[in-house]
Amino acid sequence: MEKPTEEENSNGQVEKSGAKKKLLIVKDHKFTPIFFNQPTFCCHCKDFIWGIVGKQGLQCETCIFVIHKRCAEFVAFKCHSKDKDTNSDDSQTAHSFWIHSYTTPTFCDHCGSLLQGICSQGKQCDVCFMNVHHGCEEFVPNICGYNHTEKRGRINIEILCNDTLLSVKINEAKNLSPMDPNGLSDPYVRVKILSNNIQLEKKKTKCIKATLNPTWNETLTFNIKPENQGKTLMIEVMDLDRLTRNDFMGCFSFEISEILKDPVNGWFKLLSEREGWSFNVPCLPEGKDLTEVIEEMQRNLSLNEDLSIPATNDI
Repeated sequence: MEKPTEEENSNGQVEKSGAKKKLLIVKDHKFTPIFFNQPTFCCHCKDFIWGIVGKQGLQCETCIFVIHKRCAEFVAFKCHSKDKDTNSDDSQTAHSFWIHSYTTPTFCDHCGSLLQGICSQGKQCDVCFMNVHHGCEEFVPNICGYNHTEKRGRINIEILCNDTLLSVKINEAKNLSPMDPNGLSDPYVRVKILSNNIQLEKKKTKCIKATLNPTWNETLTFNIKPENQGKTLMIEVMDLDRLTRNDFMGCFSFEISEILKDPVNGWFKLLSEREGWSFNVPCLPEGKDLTEVIEEMQRNLSLNEDLSIPATNDI
């Protein structure tokens, strides 16, 4: 008789199973550790999956989606398999894949491995430019136009503002990008008030050494003048370097006038410098599935359109 092995669920709990592998189940994905014999990228954070020996990452047994072990808890969508045709009737979010020939090395955005060949190596969506293998197309969920990736990690913040005081509480960050040779970072947060991209005031938190999941629990306060209410609040995460210039890790921004109307509390994606100077992107609420959120948004939009159509009198 085979001994039962352990199976981990999405809450990190261990369950008994007759399988011979350890499975990490997240949003119906059945992730199992796997050894990659060719260069492979994580399809959640888009970073390279490093390692020569051992099992470097995780792959879903059903839909072959590939990620880092550290990225598993942040996967945004449910497993999309042949048997479970999730959201298949929604033409608005379905990808429009066409056979494509690539002139430079390109990696699949679903399984993370190289698209091999001289011509017609894979398929590309002509709307969102997602690249996949011919065999991976059937496993890709219908989330065209919605970015499920988190290339730089996420941070949890609380922002309160009244007519005279702006309070920014920096709680914690998760899954930050490794910036140092040891695969970790020394992150700290820098908060700035800007006017037409000119810095007016700046404060920062302490630095947390050697981690990708720092906790600060620090509150930074700024005195707000009436003329500052039309300014921008910029939040940046930096990596401290003693010998060279500090490394940029990600940022996002808010208009102070918006915070006055609606306080901020939650998780936000860290964006590139170009993106972060213009806007912010909230993370999905915990336990939510991206495909379900998209369907709910579309139902609300359709309902609003129906309500906006004026009723006509019968003739």
